[in-house]
Amino acid sequence: MHAGIINAGGFLILRLSDVVSLSNGALEVLAAVGGATALFGSVVMLTQTSVKAGLAYSTVAQMGFMMLQCGLGAFPAALLHIVAHSLYKAHAFLSSGSVIDLARASSTPSPGGQPHPARLAVAMVAVFTVALGVAALFGATLQQKPGAFALGAILLLGLVHLLANAIDERPNLYVIAKSAILASAVAVAYFALQAGAEWLTAASLPATQSLKGPLDLAIVMVVILSFGTVTLFQSVMAHHAQAPFWQALYVHLSHGLYLNTIANRLVLRHWPRAAALRPLSTKA
Repeated sequence: MHAGIINAGGFLILRLSDVVSLSNGALEVLAAVGGATALFGSVVMLTQTSVKAGLAYSTVAQMGFMMLQCGLGAFPAALLHIVAHSLYKAHAFLSSGSVIDLARASSTPSPGGQPHPARLAVAMVAVFTVALGVAALFGATLQQKPGAFALGAILLLGLVHLLANAIDERPNLYVIAKSAILASAVAVAYFALQAGAEWLTAASLPATQSLKGPLDLAIVMVVILSFGTVTLFQSVMAHHAQAPFWQALYVHLSHGLYLNTIANRLVLRHWPRAAALRPLSTKA
């Protein structure tokens, strides 16, 4: 299903990239819709109690990321994302039966529970500093390669809680240094893979495009800030889980903001029900 259906959108955009890249409007729509889809899938995934449902919404987010990359003109990055997503999701499905036990065994809460907001902010600043520095080394700055930079920053946001815990109430120089080296290694690996994908596909896909105007810049900044907010949301929601507002929000998000229900009702309203309910004729 991943090869034939789920990746079909990204695959078709890549196959038609020479045509799609001629229209700035089409690219901007792709970036906006892809960014919104990625944000929706990521936030809803955090509230799922079923491993299967969590993986499904994770796939929704990954498809959104691919469309975002294509919309920002990072076609080689989108192709690399398809390959990486296939490997990641294959491992995720195969190991889904043991992921709960693994999470419980590796759970090491910090002495104060959730990281302090100030330490979380320091960790986010450190992550963006690493992203800016490593991206500059590989020529993947926000101006030159907005798609690769945006996804790199979002990827490194996944390390914010790791860094925040490293500088939590009992800071240890060894732990802080190890966490910083890990974040730098992840950044180097990501941007190196992006450069390798661009070199390998130079004859097959359009070159990665630079920032075209204020709308593209606004889309990139909104996407990065949105995922930074999601990172804070993870910490705040866990710390205030008993508050009525967060409980109501959790319920709505866990149901996917009811988009699936709305889509089903729209389909059933316009789909010929009589044909669906008509029994199949049998011939002797």
